[in-house]
Amino acid sequence: MAWQNVSKGTILNCFKHGGFLEVEDHFDPDDDLPLVEWMNKIQQEDDHRDNIRANLPYSENDFNEFVHIDDQVVTVEYLDNDAIVAVIYSAADTDDDEEKENKDEESVGMDLRPTPTTSKALRYIDSVRPSVTKYSAACARSIS
Repeated sequence: MAWQNVSKGTILNCFKHGGFLEVEDHFDPDDDLPLVEWMNKIQQEDDHRDNIRANLPYSENDFNEFVHIDDQVVTVEYLDNDAIVAVIYSAADTDDDEEKENKDEESVGMDLRPTPTTSKALRYIDSVRPSVTKYSAACARSIS
């Protein structure tokens, strides 16, 4: 329940302080251009884009058709409540069967992993940090 009260900003700050999220510099060199230079630059980019468009071996309609050809393809299926319950029950049944098989194969004791040393734990953290950093940066961009 307490985690529901934690804001996205708090979580983001924790990732920053933990070193998992690189703080990005949002400086854009175009921000320092005088307005006239900026407008000229934009016009040159537009002219260049128009030249490229004019020399393409296909029409803009063909391009748009290619880009949107699979817009109507179903890529996700949403489950209703009955289907969700059925999936949960089937997963529970599978887990029960696996537990029975494992109990037959295992000895009486529990199979616990030993607690890693501090140096191993730090190596694990260093190996996971790039993935978390990449994910955190994507989250930060979606928040802002």
